[in-house]
Amino acid sequence: KKPMAGIVAALLLGVTSLVIGLMFITDEYDAEVQRLQWAGKAVHVLGNLPLLAGALMSLAGNARGNRVVRATSKGMVVVILALLLWTWIVLAGRGPADGDIGKRSWAPLILFFAAIGTAPWLLYLFLFRKSRYP
Repeated sequence: KKPMAGIVAALLLGVTSLVIGLMFITDEYDAEVQRLQWAGKAVHVLGNLPLLAGALMSLAGNARGNRVVRATSKGMVVVILALLLWTWIVLAGRGPADGDIGKRSWAPLILFFAAIGTAPWLLYLFLFRKSRYP
């Protein structure tokens, strides 16, 4: 049996995220923040390509499609959290002239984005779990 809910979710969310990543235009921030923006978009584009490939493999009946989606999802959770840690370090390390609001003030916002950023990947892990699909 194919993981149809997972395939549909991966294709819809993956294509949407890929299109958003490819249409990205950087905001007028300093060079360090622009590097963060480009790294974030590159991570999402490069993460969604194997996601879509794995979902299409699974749709075609290839048993390894499930493994591709799961491996990609696990990797993306780690990479997204590392990227958000980098973002927190950059934003919290700014001086008073740069609008520093302190590490504690940034932490809830970074945790919120960690939850939002990893949610689709955790959903794919759930929908493509090995206990249900070969």
